[in-house]
Amino acid sequence: MAEASKVDSPPCSPKAVFSPFKVVNTYIKLDNGKLASETLDSISDAQFIASFKKMVSMKDAQAKKTWLTARGFFDKYISADNFTLTYAQTFLAPGTPLNVNGKRYNNKTDGETEQQKVYKDFAKWLDEDIKKNSADGYKA
Repeated sequence: MAEASKVDSPPCSPKAVFSPFKVVNTYIKLDNGKLASETLDSISDAQFIASFKKMVSMKDAQAKKTWLTARGFFDKYISADNFTLTYAQTFLAPGTPLNVNGKRYNNKTDGETEQQKVYKDFAKWLDEDIKKNSADGYKA
């Protein structure tokens, strides 16, 4: 039972994961006047395409900020005219020092081996969670 609860409550926060898709999706939803809590399904294909093209062309400050934040995580071929994505990256950046099970580390080097184990355990948990929840056959 303790092992299951360890998996359910990973020691690092999911906020440590940066996904460019989240940044882009938020922009597209807000650019179309939708609330951030609404899904992209409520936006028509034409609205999605227009929003994506506006973001990539960086015609206003928010579009430029959004695209420059996310651009480096997508392959070099994605553009306003090409929505085919061959790869994308996410970024895992756990904050330090960690506070794990009531123990607060002083800095990155305090118990560095222990902290690295926490990061690795979280990355493993995240990978397994993605595989479990992936609808399109994710492979690491």
